[in-house]
Parts: sequence; C-alpha cells; structure tokens
Amino acid sequence: MNQVHQRATRKTIGMEKIYRVIITIILLFSFLNVVAMLVLNFMRGIHAYSHLFDPASTRPGLEIMEIVDGLLLVLLLLIMNIGFLKLFLPNSKWAQSLDLPWLKINSFSQLKMLLIETILTTLVIVFATTVIKEEGRLNWNDIVLPAAIFLFALTIKSVKEDGH
Repeated sequence: MNQVHQRATRKTIGMEKIYRVIITIILLFSFLNVVAMLVLNFMRGIHAYSHLFDPASTRPGLEIMEIVDGLLLVLLLLIMNIGFLKLFLPNSKWAQSLDLPWLKINSFSQLKMLLIETILTTLVIVFATTVIKEEGRLNWNDIVLPAAIFLFALTIKSVKEDGH
C-alpha cells in the first residue's frame, strides 16, 4: 500500500512541475505581449507629441487620446498577468516580490472584479475617443459601447451588493 502511495505522490509532483512550466511559459509570452504593446504605444506617443505643437497638424489631441486607450489596454493585460501569476504560482519569487497594495488578489472573484473595473474604465475612454473622432456623428454600431459600459456597471453593482 505504501508503494502505491509513493507512486501517486511522484506522479503528482511530476504533474505539478509540468503545470508550473506550462503556466510560466504562458505568463512569459503574455508579459512579452505587454512589453511589445507598451513599446508600440511609446513610439506612437513620441510621434504624437512631435506633432502636438505643429500648426499644420490636425487634431493632435485625438492621437494622444488613442495612446491613452492603448496604455489602458496595456495596464489591463498587466493586471491580468500579475493576477494569474499570483493565483497560479503563488510561491514563485516573482509573485512574492510583487507586493502591490492595490493589487491584493487571493481569488478569481477578486481578479474578476479588478478586471471588470479596469475594462469599464477603458471602455469609457474608448467611447470618449470615438465621440471626439467622429465629431458627434455616431453610427449605430457606436452605440454598442455605451451599452457595454452600462452592462459592466450593472455587473459591478450587482456583484458588490451580493458581497463578492
């Protein structure tokens, strides 16, 4: 009976190592995507700020607002990566070194609420950018964004009232 238990324990330890390796690979590639998006937004920012004081440039503020959209998306992905790291690899050196007071994630519901709130903020900025870009001439598909914002806000309200 003891040998069966030892084999099962070895199998479990082997599966945990495979699990950690797979999660680490996924998180590394996801983090590389965040870095790539940050670099792209940084390059767009340099371009936008170089045109900010150019009198021939049309609507340079709009380009800056689009950069804010991109940076909010980077922030969303970064929060998601850190959350997954803390949930799936809580004993890793990375997870233990990232002790951010505003990012205390101990469960999927905490991560879910943080992501929903971040997505809501991002959608509001995206809609504001769309309104400015279209100069008030919105199409029917531009109305989907405020509907999504409303649904996300209702979700946050109902989840917080339930005490999650």
